[in-house]
Amino acid sequence: MPLGDSITAGVGSSTGGGYRLPLWQELAGRGMQVDFVGSERGGGFEDPDHEGHSGYMIDQIRARIDGWLGQAQPDVVLLHLGINDLDRGERPGAADRLVALIDRIERDQPGITVIVQGLIPTTGGLEGEAITFNAMVRSEVDSHGFRWVEPPALQGGEMADRLHPNDLGYQRMAEAFVRSLDASLEPSPARRCPWTTSS
Repeated sequence: MPLGDSITAGVGSSTGGGYRLPLWQELAGRGMQVDFVGSERGGGFEDPDHEGHSGYMIDQIRARIDGWLGQAQPDVVLLHLGINDLDRGERPGAADRLVALIDRIERDQPGITVIVQGLIPTTGGLEGEAITFNAMVRSEVDSHGFRWVEPPALQGGEMADRLHPNDLGYQRMAEAFVRSLDASLEPSPARRCPWTTSS
């Protein structure tokens, strides 16, 4: 389940697929059978399901996450969220709210894998806030059991606007997620395998 705001939805990409399209292409190219899930669809490719909601802040996602998880039953959540909180002045407690959302996901569905990619540290006008947010969330990795993905520091030519990557930027986000998924290929006995590899 790709989960987040307009970046997960793919705003700024030429196809509307955001990072999801190059991620799906990379995994399919490796023979990995992956099924994206979510109540939204978009991106002009074979598996466009997602849970990316433009404009949403962390608490708005948390308010609806129970229903989304109950319907889709994902094995893995790819989470990228929080830039709207920072951009709208809701910076105090933003990292705590994201960790509370992760806790809610893990309580709703024990054994799920939550992979969190931090906020783009070069987001226009929010560089310091994004770096601080990332450091605070990253510090919770061990105690809360989720997996942290270091976000790429995108350059001007990789951004569609102040907040959203373009196709080049989304490609780099996808590469960051792929590296974490590679590390997840051997699931623990307590977890269902979130993908299979074609023979």
